[in-house]
Amino acid sequence: MSHKVRALPVAPRPAMLDVALPRLPAAHVARPRLAQALLASDCRLTLLCAPAGFGKSVLFNECVRQLPSGTRLVWLDLLGHALSPAELLGRLAAALHLVPADGPADAELGSLLSRVEQPLWIVLDDYPRQPCAELDACLDRLLERAPHTLRWWINGRRRPAWNLPRLLLQGDLLELDGHALALHEDELHGLLQQRQLSLPAELSQQLLHNSEGWLAGVCLLLIQGTAQNLPERLAAGTALLQEYIEREVLNGLPEALKRALLVLAHIPRFSVELCAHLLEGEDAAGLLAELHQRQLFLHGLDSCGEWFRLWRPLAAMLRRHSAVPLQAHVRACQWFAARVDVRAAVEHALWAEQPEVAANFLQQYGQEQLLIGHSVAQFLHWRDELPASLFASTPRLITLQAWALII
Repeated sequence: MSHKVRALPVAPRPAMLDVALPRLPAAHVARPRLAQALLASDCRLTLLCAPAGFGKSVLFNECVRQLPSGTRLVWLDLLGHALSPAELLGRLAAALHLVPADGPADAELGSLLSRVEQPLWIVLDDYPRQPCAELDACLDRLLERAPHTLRWWINGRRRPAWNLPRLLLQGDLLELDGHALALHEDELHGLLQQRQLSLPAELSQQLLHNSEGWLAGVCLLLIQGTAQNLPERLAAGTALLQEYIEREVLNGLPEALKRALLVLAHIPRFSVELCAHLLEGEDAAGLLAELHQRQLFLHGLDSCGEWFRLWRPLAAMLRRHSAVPLQAHVRACQWFAARVDVRAAVEHALWAEQPEVAANFLQQYGQEQLLIGHSVAQFLHWRDELPASLFASTPRLITLQAWALII
């Protein structure tokens, strides 16, 4: 995120707009934390990339209602549909009441924008969701050559193939993803207040944790929700939430990606190498790269970009409506065992319903390992899950169990 900012007015006055904006939702809760950060920036490009339901369009709507005096606004709702440079030229020309000359769309777009003398904000709402090399290349050139009086506001569910590192280094890019757009605790409190719903602190924290701050997911769970039925809704989901995820998140995804998601929903953490082992015959690296580009489901678990997990609301929904892939757990167990990750191998053996295999891996534990971190608690937790007879089946397990209880 760029640090190139200017001071905000103390109480910004809504601008008199000559553009018909989408109406704000009836249950809209303002998010000044985000709106002020976007308005304070003077970057040439403000880019929001996040899954459906994180409030991208509504946040832009909040911001442009505080349009600076003397600034012109163009709001184009692209609806996520495919768009050619020529079509973009036609829509911009119509919105600006200008007539483009005949010629290549790329060149005419630049010429058209240079004819606007006053400061201009252009909002491209819901950028095309399917990759379009021609449009991406066209916008990339426009962003690089845009006049200093032009500011682009673009949001979408896919991270465009632009030279974003260059724009970031130049201080011309302010980018927010789903993690940055996720609800904070105070924003959830405001949402609950608006719905006149009082929740115990522990239940409120559980709602925030399970939803990962996903605004649409929280709102759908709260429809007809009460402090009494919300725990059940968090555990089982709701029909509305399932329908929203199927229509807005999963609809239109390639079949190979859907098959991969059904497996990965049951895997607490995975890497490219593990995915390649689990998804035989699939391009695991390509699938994970596509998930990353679509800004959909990946949540990084380390700073090296090696380990990931799925987005919690989606993984929970897929687990509830798909059979446990026992063979996938068997393969994961084998993969972790080959890398001497005993704890992960044991966990997947248990999920694969193979307690004897889990017990065999447990024997690889040494007394020194029981002294590391939470290993003792984990060992005793496994003891509770495994048949008691297995812990008395070998001298090694009897000894390890005694050591764990002593520690």
